[in-house]
Amino acid sequence: VTMPFAADRRTQAHFQVKGLDVAPYLPYWPAAWPVRLTAGQLAWDLRLDFRQETQPELSVSGQVSMRHLKLQANQNQSDLPLLRVGGVDLTIDTLKPLDGVLKLPQIRVTDVSWGSKEKPEASWTELRLEQLEVAVAKQWVRVGRVGLTGPQVNVTRDAQGRWMFEDWLARAPSTPSSGAASHPWQLDMG
Repeated sequence: VTMPFAADRRTQAHFQVKGLDVAPYLPYWPAAWPVRLTAGQLAWDLRLDFRQETQPELSVSGQVSMRHLKLQANQNQSDLPLLRVGGVDLTIDTLKPLDGVLKLPQIRVTDVSWGSKEKPEASWTELRLEQLEVAVAKQWVRVGRVGLTGPQVNVTRDAQGRWMFEDWLARAPSTPSSGAASHPWQLDMG
């Protein structure tokens, strides 16, 4: 619905997709990226609301879900299992991209496994974040509650004494970048 002649030029839209399989789109995944998506299904039910009286206002709300996601690492031309996610569900109360504001009552990430399927390096049954708020301009994140169910970690060292997680960590530059933020992000848990 759009009202171009109304004072606020209001436009509302509803986008709904159920069970979109990513398989037909995988050939378009950038080959240069260090990881490759190999499977997954997406669904969303989103409402968009646009208004403009003096300043444009855009608000998005609704549900987004992902199922059966699989990522592989592209190392030395071999596909190594990297990450499997059974499901991601998030409810969007408010997303205001023009203002840099996001409010999510809940994010659920379920049945996660990092590493090989036979012997994952880390896994969990459910990660739940509740009452998540992000304000980009203020560089502020608030998480009301965090819950983790069924965490497991397989800690190992190789013959050279390197811990398994050393390969996970990106090599940090030895000098800070010139674009480093003068005001660090704030995280409020509670």
